[in-house]
Order: sequence, then C-alpha cells, then structure tokens
Amino acid sequence: MAVNTNPIFIADRGAWPLELDNADGTNALALVVAGANGTLIEAIAATTTDTSDVEVDLLISDGTTDYAVGSVTVPAGAGTDGGTTAAVDLLQQTDLQWLRDDLTLALTAGHTLKAAAHAAITSAKVVHLVAFGGDY
Repeated sequence: MAVNTNPIFIADRGAWPLELDNADGTNALALVVAGANGTLIEAIAATTTDTSDVEVDLLISDGTTDYAVGSVTVPAGAGTDGGTTAAVDLLQQTDLQWLRDDLTLALTAGHTLKAAAHAAITSAKVVHLVAFGGDY
C-alpha cells in the first residue's frame, strides 16, 4: 500500500447549518455530508431557544447504519439569551473524550455526520447547529 507523504489541505471551506425542532423528534438529520475527498470539521456551534437543556446526539453514517459517537448538552438559552449563556462548540473533549487533540473531526468520503435531539425539543423552540470546516 502506498503511503501519502504529502500534506493535505482543505480546498473548499464551508459552513453547514441545521435546525432541530420539536417536529424532528429524535430523528437523526444530516449536518455534514463528506465531500468526494473527505471533509474536516473544525467546530460545531450550537445555540438554542429552548428553556430546558438539550442533549444533542452526534452520529456518523456510512449510508447504511448510523453509529452514535457521543452526546453533548446545550444549556438552556445558549447563544440566544442576550449573552448570559454562551453558544457551545460540540467538538470538545469533556463529552467527546475520543476527539483528537486538535479538536477536529475528519469524515471519510461517503460518510455523513448527523445530529439529533436525544429527547424531543420543547414545542416552538429550536436548536441551531452550524458546522465549520471544509472539503479536501
């Protein structure tokens, strides 16, 4: 097997937004679909208008099966309550201890990062997720 000895850099930067609400229930929705050469996710900002904490499940799908990789709690009002509670970066090692030290997540081509509320979000409230990174 040939070894790649050349550095690989992100070719196309992007941001992928997703809104989770009560109608989604606990269904896993696509947040980032990896590009043809794979994708590097550098951060996932999470905000909520919910008056209760929301646990967000992260899953990686190979197109057939969704594999749970962890859950992160987004505090009530995070990023939307006028500055009292900060938005959360879901890519942190407190809840996702398996993350690399650079706190990034590399997705293989053909894979999708999905997100779901662990329990239904309060009616008329939302969780906004925005993943930042790029395709190789």
